[in-house]
Amino acid sequence: MTAQWQKLGGGGETPITIFKILYQAGTDERVEAMPENAEVKQGEDYVISSQLPARAGYLFIGWQADDQAGTVYQANTLLQKLQGDLTLTAKWQAITGLQVLYLAGTAESVQNLPAPAEIEVGSAYIISDLIPVREGYTFSGWLADDEAGTLYQPSDRLTNVQSKLVLTAQWEELKAEDHQVADPETPSQGEPPTSAKAKEKMKILRLLPMTGEVYQVPVLLIIILGGISVGVWCWRKKRNL
Repeated sequence: MTAQWQKLGGGGETPITIFKILYQAGTDERVEAMPENAEVKQGEDYVISSQLPARAGYLFIGWQADDQAGTVYQANTLLQKLQGDLTLTAKWQAITGLQVLYLAGTAESVQNLPAPAEIEVGSAYIISDLIPVREGYTFSGWLADDEAGTLYQPSDRLTNVQSKLVLTAQWEELKAEDHQVADPETPSQGEPPTSAKAKEKMKILRLLPMTGEVYQVPVLLIIILGGISVGVWCWRKKRNL
């Protein structure tokens, strides 16, 4: 942890605490593709690197934090409002079969990314049922690194697996209209706007019970008003005679 200083408007200075994010290989053997260390200001979020380290004969299964719980994080995990230095040590599992790797397909934060797995040659394998989550996007499937570029869905079953399997998350960006809620009083595209009087009538009708009486009430009013009008007309006619 280090302290930096920021000038205030009144001429003074206030300390800014900087925390260090350290990535360690967890072995004295050669490890390739280790992520670079990082620095984060106190209270800021941090996304664990999407880069996966590689070690001959071993499967990388996650980053173990130096907290009391020994939490194991996956790549692209979002850590919120850091309050201290963090050391992430690579965890390894000796490979005796075939690797199954799940990649986020982005350097952005991705939650629910499945952990790597190992299976025997020629065995069946069921794709993880975890559905990764990325803000502003919808998950559309796992793209395999085979020649056909097969797109798998969660819980799909593979049979007779003969080689390492790398599955990369595929994303579709959400459009603005996907987040909008339709207004019942707003006309849809191509529909003429509703007048103020029509809207008022619609509100009145909503207050009436949803029975056949809704249609009988205006008819009865018309009959009554019509009878009154005829009576007045006849009275005026007799008076003029």
